[in-house]
This record gives sequence, structure tokens and C-alpha cells, in this order.
Amino acid sequence: MDYKDINVMYDYIEKYPKVKFVIRIPKDAEVNWDELTGFAARVNLIVALEDMFQAETVKQFNLEYMWAYPVKTYDELSSLAELGASEVLLGAPLFFELADVARKGMIPIIYSIERKVAT
Repeated sequence: MDYKDINVMYDYIEKYPKVKFVIRIPKDAEVNWDELTGFAARVNLIVALEDMFQAETVKQFNLEYMWAYPVKTYDELSSLAELGASEVLLGAPLFFELADVARKGMIPIIYSIERKVAT
């Protein structure tokens, strides 16, 4: 869910208390971190950052976070693990090396299948 739609969280928390919510934070968003912390106290929530410079702020509020874009290299994966990301969205070509990535055990992974539409 994009942060601009955060007001629907009040309804979603009641309807879907066991769902994991991913809130995407755009680079230039004015974020109410206290509000997000309140949501995180009630449901499973992770913040997807478009700007990794926000990571320190997220850590100050004890929120879990991930990079909003698919991770495609081992260097990116290692860097995000060092920065304290809670999860990563795995894209190609690492997606095809899932067993090797999982063996390294750096960070929990989710995966993405990128689709391109032919014109």
C-alpha cells in the first residue's frame, strides 16, 4: 500500500488483523512516523523504503523495513543486510539462485517476478 493511502489502514486493521501490511514510503513523503508506529503495534507491518536515507529514521521508531525495489545482486543483498533491512524483495537474476541465496541466510527473502509488456 502506498503511504498516500494510509487512511484506509484504520479499516484494514479491523478487517484483516492477521495480514502482513507493506507500506511503501516515497522519497518525498511527509511521514507521520508515530502513526506508523501505532499501526505496527497492532498488526504485522513493514515499511518499504524508496530512499534508504530514511532507514535511520525508521530504526529510531523501531519499525521493520525493506528496500522497495527488487534486489538483483549479491552486493545489494549484502548491503541491505548490513543496513538492517528486515526483508528483501528478490528479483532476477538472484531469483533464479534462490537456493544459494537462502543458504547464505543473510536476510529473509520474498521474491518478485518482473514482467515486461511487449509493445
